[in-house]
Amino acid sequence: MSIRITPVVAGRTQAGTRTDFVKTVQVPPLGDVAAPIASLAHYVVTAPMVGPRLEPGLSSVTYVLRNSQAGMRSRDSLGNDLVMRPGGLVWTQGRCGIAHEHLPAEFGRELSCLQLHVHPGFTRTGPVHLVHRVEPEQVPEWRSGSGDCVRVVAGTYGGQASPMAQTHAFTLLDVNLRSGVYFDVAAGHGTVVYVFAGFALALTGSHLVRLEPGQAFALHNSRGNGLLQLVGSGHLLVIDAPAASSPLRQGSERARSGGAGVNPRTVRAESLLEPATAF
Repeated sequence: MSIRITPVVAGRTQAGTRTDFVKTVQVPPLGDVAAPIASLAHYVVTAPMVGPRLEPGLSSVTYVLRNSQAGMRSRDSLGNDLVMRPGGLVWTQGRCGIAHEHLPAEFGRELSCLQLHVHPGFTRTGPVHLVHRVEPEQVPEWRSGSGDCVRVVAGTYGGQASPMAQTHAFTLLDVNLRSGVYFDVAAGHGTVVYVFAGFALALTGSHLVRLEPGQAFALHNSRGNGLLQLVGSGHLLVIDAPAASSPLRQGSERARSGGAGVNPRTVRAESLLEPATAF
C-alpha cells in the first residue's frame, strides 16, 4: 500500500497562567520517513512563557492565527525585530542555529499563534540563514461553493499561490472546513493535519481517521498520486512537503560524516539575544 499513516496524536497542554497555555504535538515518524515537521506548538498567551530559543538545524515557521487579539513581536540574533499582524507568517531558517523569540506585541492582549519546527533533513539545502515574512493581506484564499475556505499561507492550492519565496517545496494551508475539501499528495511527500476547533474526518487510501480539537496525524505517500479528503466542520491546518529521513537516520548519517553544527548544550540562546524591551 502506497499510503501509510501515524496514529492520532493528542497535544500536551502546558499552562502558564489561568488563561495562558501552549499545546504541543510531537509528530512521530513512519519507519525511516519523518513527517514534514518535527513538532507543532499552539500558543495562546498574553505574556512571554519562554525565553529566547536556539534550535540548531531546525527551521521555525510561526503563523499568527487570524482570530488572535494581538500581533506577534518576532526577534532573532540576526538583528531582525518585527511585528506580524494576525494572519501573517514569519519563517526563520538557521541550519547553524539562530536564537529567536516570539512574544505578544501588546502585553495583556491575547496572542494566538502556531509554531512549526521543520525537520533538518528537509532544510539542509539552500541558504544557511534565511528570514521570510508574509503579511496577512498577501495571503490568497480559495473558496468553495459550500463555504469552505483555504488560506494559502505557503505553497499552492486550487490555483492560488503564496507570495513567500521558498528554497524548497513546503505547503501550509489554514482551512475553515464547512463541507469537504480535497488535497493531492504527491509521491514521496508527507502531510500533517492538525485540528484547532470542531472536527474533521480524514480519508486517504483505505484509511479513515477522525480528528478532534488538539489532535493531529501524519501520512506518507511512497508512490503514485495520493489523495486526502477532509470532511466535517472545523478549523484546521494542513502541512505538506517532501518527506525527510527520520531523526534517527539523520543522527547516524551525521555521526558517520562527523557532522558539524552548533551544540545546544554549549551555546545558550540568551547569550545571542538581548533581553526584550517594550516598543
